[in-house]
Amino acid sequence: AGTSVVACRATPQTIPVVDMKGEAIGSDTLHFRTFSPETANYVVHHAFMVWTYQQMPFTAWYPRRGDVKKGKKPWAQKGSGRARHGSRYSPLWGRCGTHKTPHGLDNKRKKKLGRQRHAGAISTVLQSKWRCMKIIDGIEDWSEPRQKPLEEALDLWCPGRKRATLLITRQGFGQI
Repeated sequence: AGTSVVACRATPQTIPVVDMKGEAIGSDTLHFRTFSPETANYVVHHAFMVWTYQQMPFTAWYPRRGDVKKGKKPWAQKGSGRARHGSRYSPLWGRCGTHKTPHGLDNKRKKKLGRQRHAGAISTVLQSKWRCMKIIDGIEDWSEPRQKPLEEALDLWCPGRKRATLLITRQGFGQI
């Protein structure tokens, strides 16, 4: 039988709040709705695999049996003593019209991920990284999106950073 996903439960974590200059001004408690430890790995892996599968380009296309020309019957059906064949373009002849090659979007399978399971997977991953998190107060009030001020601010917030940084804002989608 299939495995069932255990319901999400809120896990509170205390995250430091930092102003735009990088100085600590307090802390905030975030309640991450995460899955149980038994199913968290499965859900996160499933979400990652669905995302990776959806990024694949399904553009390669090779003709199958119905896409090639038919040709004439190579020999009579009966009386020749040979196996019956209808066309030289059959996959049995090995020249073309095979069923093992990519065929565009026909090869794409439906892999679905529910909205709640997707949100739970993201929340579970964020929960595992709570020690590295900081809440930046005033980041939504930035006047214009520029790279150099953003890099200078990142150096203030995370001195000596060597890893990739994820910025999440509550509003202003696409502004920073």
